[in-house]
Amino acid sequence: MGWQMDCHPGGLELTQELIQSAGLTPDSLILDLGCGIGASSQMLAESGYRAVGVDREPRTKPGLNSMIVQADIASLPFGTACADACLMECVFRSLSDLQAVLQSCYRVLKPAGMLLVNDLYLAETASDRAGSVRSKTEILNEIESCGFKLINWQDQTAKLQSARLKWLWENEENHCQSREKTSGWRYFSLSARSLKKDFS
Repeated sequence: MGWQMDCHPGGLELTQELIQSAGLTPDSLILDLGCGIGASSQMLAESGYRAVGVDREPRTKPGLNSMIVQADIASLPFGTACADACLMECVFRSLSDLQAVLQSCYRVLKPAGMLLVNDLYLAETASDRAGSVRSKTEILNEIESCGFKLINWQDQTAKLQSARLKWLWENEENHCQSREKTSGWRYFSLSARSLKKDFS
């Protein structure tokens, strides 16, 4: 697959790990929210899943032909209880209204549907709030308040450090400023299950 690329720390390998850990069957409908160019969506489709990317401003790249719907992920244009999983990769930190997005996910997910996320989180001891990057406690409180039960949380900071070193190598002049800004950042992946009881 010549189109493969590291779209986020851990790349498509981490995406595969996250999907496999959720126990989804190959015919599962997975909504890739904030999909960007759709690399993860295409990888999932080629693996046998029914994958649909959703992005407010989707981008194209030669060699990628995944299905992408242009929409606001806080107001998903899908029927109630239609999806098996909602995937968000490096999206949480950019959301000003995370609760609205989680509520939208809850609506479109089937009972016991899966919320799958990888993104930055802030160390509990960090003094710099780093914009919209949230702490682990804040993230878990948000997902639980929107009807999800945490199944698994994995610290993936080693993957973030690898990606950061690569970026710093390519942007040496920004080394000191970036190191100071991101010193409290960590990286995680999580799976959470919808507590929805029926298809309403």
